[in-house]
Amino acid sequence: MDIDTFINNYREAFGQQTELPIAFWYSDRPEAPTEKVSGCFFKSMAQVRSGKTISLNAETIGCGGGKFYTGFTDMPEHVPGFVSLKEKYKKTPEMVVDFIQEIQVPKAEKAWLHFTRIDNLASFDKAEGILFLATPDVLAGLTTWAFFDSNAFDMVSAPFGSGCCSVVTQTVLENRKQGKRTFIGFFDPSVRPYFEADLLSFTIPMSRFKEMYHTMRESCLFDTRAWDKIKDRIQNARKETTPFNHLNISFEIRPDISLREVTIEDATAIYHAIDTHRDYMRTWLPFVDNLKSAADEESFLKGVLSVPADSYEPIFGIWNKQNEICGLVGFHFSDFANHRTEIGYWLLPEYQHQGIMTACVRRLCQWAVEAKDIKRIQIRCATGNTASNGIPVRLGFRLEGTERAGELLASGEYADIHVYSILKEELMEQQIQLNEHNKQEYPPMHSINHSSLSHSNISHKTKINFKKLFLFIFIIFGMSSCAAIDPITPVSYNILLTKINDLLNLCIILLNQPEQYHGQIISRLYYGYYHLARLLYINYYNYDAGGHGKTWKKLPKNICEFGLKMKILREKHDYDAIDSIDLSENINVDFMTILDEEENANNLLEELENTLDKCTYLSNKDIERCRSKINDIKATHKILVEKIKEK
Repeated sequence: MDIDTFINNYREAFGQQTELPIAFWYSDRPEAPTEKVSGCFFKSMAQVRSGKTISLNAETIGCGGGKFYTGFTDMPEHVPGFVSLKEKYKKTPEMVVDFIQEIQVPKAEKAWLHFTRIDNLASFDKAEGILFLATPDVLAGLTTWAFFDSNAFDMVSAPFGSGCCSVVTQTVLENRKQGKRTFIGFFDPSVRPYFEADLLSFTIPMSRFKEMYHTMRESCLFDTRAWDKIKDRIQNARKETTPFNHLNISFEIRPDISLREVTIEDATAIYHAIDTHRDYMRTWLPFVDNLKSAADEESFLKGVLSVPADSYEPIFGIWNKQNEICGLVGFHFSDFANHRTEIGYWLLPEYQHQGIMTACVRRLCQWAVEAKDIKRIQIRCATGNTASNGIPVRLGFRLEGTERAGELLASGEYADIHVYSILKEELMEQQIQLNEHNKQEYPPMHSINHSSLSHSNISHKTKINFKKLFLFIFIIFGMSSCAAIDPITPVSYNILLTKINDLLNLCIILLNQPEQYHGQIISRLYYGYYHLARLLYINYYNYDAGGHGKTWKKLPKNICEFGLKMKILREKHDYDAIDSIDLSENINVDFMTILDEEENANNLLEELENTLDKCTYLSNKDIERCRSKINDIKATHKILVEKIKEK
């Protein structure tokens, strides 16, 4: 039996876009790393359907019934009572015991059970069975094919049982007696939430598949008018899941990460991603508690994808090179008449702190202004969600204000919401500067835990090889090292001042976080001071020193001593140790040092303002603009100091 031949026949019979079946088999060793699956292991089928292999054993299957029906353990004592009294699938626990004794679940002879799409198999030799996820029309074709060479009434059976029993247990039993039956399943209400509403399972044990493989082209699935009509309907049904306003857009963010517009077919994978991180994600995403099945996600996507073309707000999946979903980012609350929109996002924790979401949001901002003529883009973040706030800060958005009690969280508490925005001309100015230097990717500033927004809101560090880099690019992406900046422009000077103010605002946000994160305030505050010192150096010498020590040591003595003291303080709080606990034994001692140095920090700001006219790159109009921004920094710094005093 040749796998490619079967795939070609299957697609010819059911349509080129029809989902491929899944093979499963046992072996003595794992074939893919798989995390423990809490509850029903069919949650993991979303990964398999997207092309991944999963390997399960007694440790990775969290469900006691799942361990039992796959043959890895004995029946847990609680199962009869649970199935009868809790799930109410049998009238009495005794009936459950009788059922289990009758079925005689076989013990697994090998330690691991694997699932993968058949296009990942080298051959059918090791397979235990083939699992089809079938709509009614597909199920009609499979059933008719199964009966083609047999008059046995039970050639297609639908015995009572859990999802794992109807798929795995029945298949293993049939193979051991070289039986010919095939099995319809997924009637179990406990397994149905993990699949679309119109899908059932159809499993062919290998003892039967070896025969059916050779009869496929002889059956009604080929060259009959009756089946051709059904095949056309299968194809048309799939076309209907791609709405007329689907733009078919995708972007490569980096070699291992891409953005692709979501479709209805992505619903199961998205649901699985959320469901397997439910406890983590519900902290900031209120929609999580209401998302209870893949059908819920499918319903949500249908609502998004079925709106008229002039109202369509695309959502993009973030996919890794294994075609696994990492997160979502998209548009919502758009007002196209006034050319404004909002971006929301969430990212699974294992993909955070790599600059992925920053790069994705940056790319969609560019697309929005270039392709959709958007004037204003907004991002809203709960004030306590530091990672979410870091995205707009890094991308040059302006913090406009705070909505009090702007969102009700799953905890029952109301969260204040920071509102950020950026305008088309600001984005275009950034892009012009970037294009002049022909740089397309930049390292991000890392941020602490938590993804962002809500479902209603759709809610690397890289070694620097750049010899020259604009001043504003340096701070926008939170660089902690230094690169020479040449040439210097009024735009880059002004943008750096804006980013310094944003860094101070981020420090204020961090003060609202638990104490283990307060060390990051010192790290970010130092970088705010350091970039002020760089601008002061530029005022004095009309070029950038290109390093921390070089910058501080050529400034006035009191500023130099202040900067080096703050640099030492910063080194106690590793800027890159995002998830580490506070490295200082007493953060209050370090806060006191900041308060003691308040006068020197103010002197740095005053000296910067007083020497603006020495910078040959700035016109009188530029100087006034910079002076206004320095005053903004002074005001923000004063608020920060007052809040540190309160701590």
